[in-house]
Amino acid sequence: MTADQVEKFDNRENRLYQQVISTQKFNRARLIHRYRIEERWTATGFRLRFRYLASLRLPLAPKSNLNPKWYLAIKDEIRISDQPNPFDSNRVWGGVGYIFNKNLGGELLWMTQFDGGQNRSNYVAFILRHDFGWSADHPERRVRFLPQ
Repeated sequence: MTADQVEKFDNRENRLYQQVISTQKFNRARLIHRYRIEERWTATGFRLRFRYLASLRLPLAPKSNLNPKWYLAIKDEIRISDQPNPFDSNRVWGGVGYIFNKNLGGELLWMTQFDGGQNRSNYVAFILRHDFGWSADHPERRVRFLPQ
């Protein structure tokens, strides 16, 4: 197959989303639930997608000033579309994270993604998160994505 025989695939996408995050503490472990609705504009039209992420964070050592704040991260995200076959994909993540301070953290993760068919993909991801710390009301009660 030559280069001019290959059809260009346009996978550009614009998204808006709304989400709610809730946190549960179990002793020192933290379970984070994220519910998201995405509005997606693609080359083929408009689509909706619903996502649910459960993220468990387990500290690897007792918390202290000497502890570098390492944790084990286990996640599962299910994505459902508004298409006739609603199952979009399931992503399972596992790895380690490090908290630099209350606003900055990073994770090194292995992800396996199962799509609506028989396909499975594997990825390694480095995620750097920054929490800007802004809240319109009651900043002391705002749920932080990073563990405290």
